[in-house]
Amino acid sequence: MKKLLLGILIVLAIGSVSFYVCKNPETNNNTEIENVKTQTVDSENKSHISSVIQKIKKNPALSNEIFSEYVKNLEEEVDDLNENLPSEISAKTDISQIDSKLLDDYSLSGIDFACGEGSCYARVGHKYLYDLFNHVLTPEYNEYLLLIAEEDKKPYAKDGGIVVPFETIRKRLLRYECFINIYPNFIHNDDMKARAEMYYYAYKNGLDNTPVKCSQEEKALNPKQTKDISNSYAIYLKEAEDKDSEYYKEIENCYNKIK
Repeated sequence: MKKLLLGILIVLAIGSVSFYVCKNPETNNNTEIENVKTQTVDSENKSHISSVIQKIKKNPALSNEIFSEYVKNLEEEVDDLNENLPSEISAKTDISQIDSKLLDDYSLSGIDFACGEGSCYARVGHKYLYDLFNHVLTPEYNEYLLLIAEEDKKPYAKDGGIVVPFETIRKRLLRYECFINIYPNFIHNDDMKARAEMYYYAYKNGLDNTPVKCSQEEKALNPKQTKDISNSYAIYLKEAEDKDSEYYKEIENCYNKIK
């Protein structure tokens, strides 16, 4: 009996470690639609959201599929909006230049905005969706929404360069890799793999305006930057779960050149 209990504890400990690597540090605040402040959801949209939630509750085994259909429709709305985006949004170059009242009005429908390359555009508000639906979604879908919401809040790149600390790239890459390993059959795993690939490329090669070069020549030219990159690679190699992955082997190869 003691051996059985010990075995269970070990399994739980291993599982919790894996989840910790993937888990986003943001607070999980299981918000029910009925408790959402009135100014965050208009009456028409609240009715629509409530109907989707009730549909999921009646068919919990299909929750991912039902919610994905809802998001797909929202994405189509966003595409239509971007084709005819008002100039008071599209002509701006930074979110702070857009009237906050206008942003609030769009947020009532789950639409967020971002700016880059000299203009602003509409996108799905993933944190908004998480706040409204997390209590009826599966753990993997909630994790997915939080990971994307973190990207929405702090994009890793802008105007052809990395704009977050290099360690942020490492942490996000590890979380995406971990997520894919833990949830191999997730409905949006193709998207997760594409995002992991994006972060892997930035982590190993950098971007046009912030390149990463794995060579002794670069180490001689930029010793401090190369040392920081080398230290980050060492942490990645220690924390990565899949030591046989292409990402691991390529980063290990780069690390051995500049350590």
